[in-house]
Amino acid sequence: MSQIICITNLKGGSGKTTISINLSASLAIAEKRTLLIDCDPKGNATIGSGVPLNSSKSLYQAMINKEITEDQIVDTELDYLKIIPSCFELYKFEQYVSGQQGFENTLSVSIDKIKDSFDYLIIDTPPSLNMLTINSLVAANGCIIPMTSDFFALNTLKTILHSIQFIKNKYNPNLELYGILLTMISRSFENDNLIKTEMNRIFKNSMFESIIPLDMTIKDSTLYGTPIALRDIHASGSVHFLRLAEELLSKYY
Repeated sequence: MSQIICITNLKGGSGKTTISINLSASLAIAEKRTLLIDCDPKGNATIGSGVPLNSSKSLYQAMINKEITEDQIVDTELDYLKIIPSCFELYKFEQYVSGQQGFENTLSVSIDKIKDSFDYLIIDTPPSLNMLTINSLVAANGCIIPMTSDFFALNTLKTILHSIQFIKNKYNPNLELYGILLTMISRSFENDNLIKTEMNRIFKNSMFESIIPLDMTIKDSTLYGTPIALRDIHASGSVHFLRLAEELLSKYY
């Protein structure tokens, strides 16, 4: 059975897309058949995976037709990693489904025929609780919440958790919180370490042991439009994502 994992945060700047790209790549390196679904109209997960935006081969077309075809699944440089690209037209999705009954199942229906061809489907979402994010959470088995160590992120976390519970109660009883992932943590910044300690105290059973620190090798990889592991698998940033993938595999295989 495939694992469908939604990477979500209602606050921008949490590292959500960077995690989607590099976690997908790390799972592929572990030879898990992985599909990255770019559900954000900005298309950063697409570009960051080395794939150009293409409206004729995009998630928008798949969701309008409620079926993903082989033509819409694009190869990447990694043998085990494929992607369904985004495009700017994905913004039109909300207008297209507005008022339609069952709009929240559009993505779930679209991936139904192809999901079992993959071990993991990773969905990158917009930083808001819009129809695209709702569709992503309805389609998923579980979600990962990336979170930075600042007050606004802590405040937003309450809203995210309530939103996940709402989706679970109303649309998707199988939806689980796979974990909260601390991102952009500075080991030398006292406030970051205090928040990390507090988060582990409050959400002990929901925290990933892995963290994604502030790391220039991760930041640099986004400039080249490629997962960090393809540039240097031994880079410190790459090692952190490989550890995250290993932790995920140990819990949800």
